[in-house]
Amino acid sequence: MQNQQFQSFLELHQLPFAYLEQAFCAFQPVINDVLSLRPTKQPIVLGINGCQGSGKTTTAAFLQHAFEAIYHLNVVNISLDDFYLSKAARINKAQTVHPLFATRGVPGTHDTNLALSTIKELLDRKAPFIPRFNKATDDLFPQNKWNQASDHIDIIILEGWFLCARAQDDSELINPVNSLERDKDLEGIWRRLVNQYLKTDYQELFNLVDCLVMLKAPSFEAVFKWRLEQETKLAKKLQSSTEPSADSSGLMSKEEIRHFINYFQRLTEVMLIEMPERADHCYFLNSERQIIHERHRGDRN
Repeated sequence: MQNQQFQSFLELHQLPFAYLEQAFCAFQPVINDVLSLRPTKQPIVLGINGCQGSGKTTTAAFLQHAFEAIYHLNVVNISLDDFYLSKAARINKAQTVHPLFATRGVPGTHDTNLALSTIKELLDRKAPFIPRFNKATDDLFPQNKWNQASDHIDIIILEGWFLCARAQDDSELINPVNSLERDKDLEGIWRRLVNQYLKTDYQELFNLVDCLVMLKAPSFEAVFKWRLEQETKLAKKLQSSTEPSADSSGLMSKEEIRHFINYFQRLTEVMLIEMPERADHCYFLNSERQIIHERHRGDRN
């Protein structure tokens, strides 16, 4: 019966049948943890952190399906990516604050007020509309394509590449970590602003997370490979789309991806070092995204 319940999930995400046994084995501690939290606080916010291409979306979708199909709970699945500022807003920020804010991704390129109000409405049993961001066009979907959540949510799954990240000390921002910071942010203005946004605007949102899962990449070098796979998959999806509105103008070439991930390097490398120790559930991945080790909060007792 369980296999039948998950057949649509496997087909939608183009996953082999073997994925189910592996996922249940790996993520049962997360499921148990969330279920144990429910009597004391409802709804529960389950956070999933992982660098680009680490499998956050698939993991979030699996957990949502498990909670809904097996435990009959109401789940909403939200990505921090969907709260990106519009392209026009980012261009304005680039012109008035710093040119590097034209590119989405880092702290400072999200509508944190909207993200916070949306999560709080869900916690208050309201039914907000959830924004959607179209990475193929690098812009928000029109509001008439946003989805309205239920007013009786049990579990909020919130995923994002720097979810629950911590800001660095100012002294750690002095030296550039790559060519982008060296060539485009020589004086460190942009990275100090990014760090300040992370320290202030995002922490109230992150503090709402009750249970944090980390999908830990082996190193930052894996990000390029994984991000390229994501872009290729999106391109194929758009090519096969029958919708006349399918727009691929925001897709990136290999070289554009290499440049793009430079925006993420500093914060990703910091999280790879410090977050495994404080995540409630940390899954250590190899370069093929296979789980080779896992550590759970109870293991440290």
